[in-house]
Amino acid sequence: MVILTKEKYVIRDSALIDEPASRKESLDVLLVHLPFYEYSSYQSPQLGLLYVASSLKAAGFKVGVLDDVDGEIWAESFVNLVNRHGPQILGFHVNTDSLPRVCRAIEILRKRKIEPPLIIFGGPHVSIEDRELLGKGFGSVVVRGEGEETIVQIARWWLRGEGNLHMIQGITYRTSDGEIVRNPDRKFISDLDRLPEPDKDLLVKQPKYNTFQILSGRGCPFHCTFCAEGLRSIHYRFRSPESVLHEIYNQIGDLPRAYLGVLDDTFLVNRRRVEKIANGLINTFGTDNRLIWFCEGHVDFINNNEDLFPLLKEAGLVRVQIGIESGSQEVLDLYGKEIQVEEIQTAVTILRDADIPSIFGNFIIGGAIETPVTIQQSIRLAKRLISLAPGRMEVSASMLALYPGTDISKSPSRYGLKVIDPQMLRCVSLQHPVAVTEKMGVNEILAAYSKFEQEVIMAYGEVIPSIPYQLIHKHLDFRSYGLTTHWSQLFLRYPSIKTYYRMLGCEGYHSIYTIDINKILAMVPYRTVKLLEIEDGHLAVKAHPRKIIFNEMSAKIYELCSGKLTVEEIIKVLRQTIEVLPPEPYLTEQVIEVLREMGVRFLVIFSDL
Repeated sequence: MVILTKEKYVIRDSALIDEPASRKESLDVLLVHLPFYEYSSYQSPQLGLLYVASSLKAAGFKVGVLDDVDGEIWAESFVNLVNRHGPQILGFHVNTDSLPRVCRAIEILRKRKIEPPLIIFGGPHVSIEDRELLGKGFGSVVVRGEGEETIVQIARWWLRGEGNLHMIQGITYRTSDGEIVRNPDRKFISDLDRLPEPDKDLLVKQPKYNTFQILSGRGCPFHCTFCAEGLRSIHYRFRSPESVLHEIYNQIGDLPRAYLGVLDDTFLVNRRRVEKIANGLINTFGTDNRLIWFCEGHVDFINNNEDLFPLLKEAGLVRVQIGIESGSQEVLDLYGKEIQVEEIQTAVTILRDADIPSIFGNFIIGGAIETPVTIQQSIRLAKRLISLAPGRMEVSASMLALYPGTDISKSPSRYGLKVIDPQMLRCVSLQHPVAVTEKMGVNEILAAYSKFEQEVIMAYGEVIPSIPYQLIHKHLDFRSYGLTTHWSQLFLRYPSIKTYYRMLGCEGYHSIYTIDINKILAMVPYRTVKLLEIEDGHLAVKAHPRKIIFNEMSAKIYELCSGKLTVEEIIKVLRQTIEVLPPEPYLTEQVIEVLREMGVRFLVIFSDL
């Protein structure tokens, strides 16, 4: 057996490189994330890759991260970036969806004869299917599992001549004579606090939108049979509250407002730790929503810790994702969810009562033993949850994914599945079947998916009139933090709310919540509905979450909210045109109250000019 050596590896043709640029920006290691771009959906930087890069930086290597979160990297731009940085080691993060794109990128580099000396891979897909990838000849080393320690050893070996490749734990490599060697597994990192915090300055291409994210733990204590994170070989570990709070503050600093995504698959596990983090957030950022955040939680934890959520809400928690998957108890049991359907409803009720504005849950369509009956059970549960928490509960659906290493991918027949697309090549954003069941083929699953979506949309529409205006305002306000909920998108379909939100985003316009009520007489109200309608002889606004019908007095006030008169001038016009009016100060108080109610209902917005 011949161990991979630098001398025997194909070296790139330096004549094809822009030498001045490469000397100026050359890197030891370039780590690349080429995500499967999901149409217009926004994606955030791959946090795990930044952790790995930060470990390389701490070890003294010159490293950069190329993350195509905006979907703007194509063949020429990718080649130009590799040319510019001339890395000695090129590393790719690979998941099931991105694998074909990664392989094409390597082929392009080879055709241009600018393939870096060493190509390595990491990520959930290749950690399982390492031999398969290397056997196709796309690269030389796969990092299995966590990469922070492993990649530093690889860099030291390749760039400094330190150590031996066959002694590095947690890798699979291809020798120069084509043999695939799988070294022993590396132990999971037990002390996550000692890892460097991810450094966004290592991104060689900054994303359009700045995001704030954190991983406070790794792995998952639960073992859902369809989920790669719940593999029993992955141990659940978490960082100390002090480490988590330190990283959060380093990211947020003194920003006036920010939205943080806690990306752990299950943040809500250890109550004492969660309480310490929540209290730390309150002490650092206060309780006025300067920082709002999202996390995932298991139904059991929510139901067993109902009294915890008022504290989390005070600490800025605004969005919780829970795993639902199906409305069929039999399907849930096959997935290893260890919950009852009724417990899902209880968890949603607890989050609603704690005033968590956004609750999100996903259903799997076309999964284990799926039949028209189980589909209908899922639809009923989805509609029930929406009615339990109107304006809060969001549900979505996706097709079953068969990720390498999961029990459902290894033993599909046990789940009543026949795999038709093992490599998920037909699947876009989990929106196409990769397996069928005895009772449902591809066409039936697609039809069931459409039916689920249609029923959910109808359920949203049914509850919209009951949603409090304050909750609508919260969802719209979240957009200024960078959080777009499905409810905010629904509300913006109403012309008055769309106009209100657009004007509020312009400097000089104010909502009823932000103006000084003592100075309202000098403010200029603008109505957000340009063309008023008539119903039963009264002015009305019909395209609204709740149909608005004005009485005679409010109609006259609203007509005068043209953006040409101050509130004080409106009162004067009323006095000049209406014979019978209440005396002062009652008239002024009445007009202000009508305008306040109009502001709450998105009918007016105010300017000081």
